[in-house]
Amino acid sequence: MTRRRARKKFAVLSYVILFITVSLASTFIFSLIKGATSVNVNSVLSDKIRKDLLTERSRNDEPLNILIIGGDSRNGEAARSDTLILMHINFQKNKVYFVSIPRDTRVYIPGQGIAKINAAFSYGQASLAIRTVEQFLNVNLNHYAVIDFQGFKQMVDALGGVTVNVKEPINDRSYGYRMYIPKGKIKMDGKLALNYVRYRHGDSDFKRAERQQNFIKALAKQVLTMEALTKLPTLVNILNANLETDMSKSEMLSLGNYLRTVKDKQIETITVPGEPETVDGQSFVIPDRYTTELIIERMEAGKSLKSLKAKIKEDSFTSERPSYLTVLNGTGKAGLAKQAKQRLIAKGLRVVSTGNAKHFRYRQTEIQYNPLVSQKAKELQQLFFRTAKLVPNKQLKKESLIVILGQDYLLTRWQ
Repeated sequence: MTRRRARKKFAVLSYVILFITVSLASTFIFSLIKGATSVNVNSVLSDKIRKDLLTERSRNDEPLNILIIGGDSRNGEAARSDTLILMHINFQKNKVYFVSIPRDTRVYIPGQGIAKINAAFSYGQASLAIRTVEQFLNVNLNHYAVIDFQGFKQMVDALGGVTVNVKEPINDRSYGYRMYIPKGKIKMDGKLALNYVRYRHGDSDFKRAERQQNFIKALAKQVLTMEALTKLPTLVNILNANLETDMSKSEMLSLGNYLRTVKDKQIETITVPGEPETVDGQSFVIPDRYTTELIIERMEAGKSLKSLKAKIKEDSFTSERPSYLTVLNGTGKAGLAKQAKQRLIAKGLRVVSTGNAKHFRYRQTEIQYNPLVSQKAKELQQLFFRTAKLVPNKQLKKESLIVILGQDYLLTRWQ
């Protein structure tokens, strides 16, 4: 293989998001140039995850979903997923999507209840993170990859640093915290790059996602250099020490062969939208479920996300939201169902209608649901009506849920 061809393949692979970018590219190119033997990145754990959780594709041209997890293990604490990104490849449409999930997103974690989504990795490592993301986004995952942030830091240093065009300066001295990164082109070593992609003290998870996407573009340019190719053996060693994945060498090579054909305009990035809110003294991002569904629908159809991103930025979805929930007042307090409806819509849920229940003697809120959507009912309970009881009703249509507000709702009022 000529150096020119090697540079092209390595450059395209650099778009594989953030830290996994360099690791997969390293394996791909190093194996081609040096004829290296299979890189041992699999473990007994990853084999079990593949067998028990991950969905096998029946055809090679079926869409591919990869969950990329940035593990954050520090100060002796249990590791949390500091970064969660869904990589979706639509081979028929020749499109690649990266969907970032804010780490503070409030979700239901199987077996644990309501928590920030990054806690799933702490509770049950990659297996629980996979189950949580699959339920939250309603997708089937085919592969996963976990890399510790120390590995990310080492990779940037091994490349000799990455020059980033910082769009907004960071100057934070809050709570004894000190970080200063000026606006403009800055060459970042591993430590500074790690601070840049992880920083969120002064803004939000959404700004943080923008910085990560900005870093991806800078990294893509960096790996175009001939100097980067000379660092591949070092990068492979870092990969071995810091990456956990179920993907085999052949699968990574196949992915690399495809990605080298993908153009910039065929790659789209987006962040799951939501609103910051404090619940029981904890800060969360309450996800906009309606818009999140639209993201997944358009992504799976191979459509552009540009207009969707513009509407998210303008927050112009309110008048467009469809409905599936019916909210009934079972207390007799005037206007309670309409009030609950407005709060549910504000959080991105679909509400068909409101009205009064058959009587006003409901002491406990009920969520009636078709048994086929029991998980949706449970998530609705955990997120918004924690004192409600779940009542299966086979007479309801599959997508219908009915909430009957009881006296407990007057006491708890939108927890």
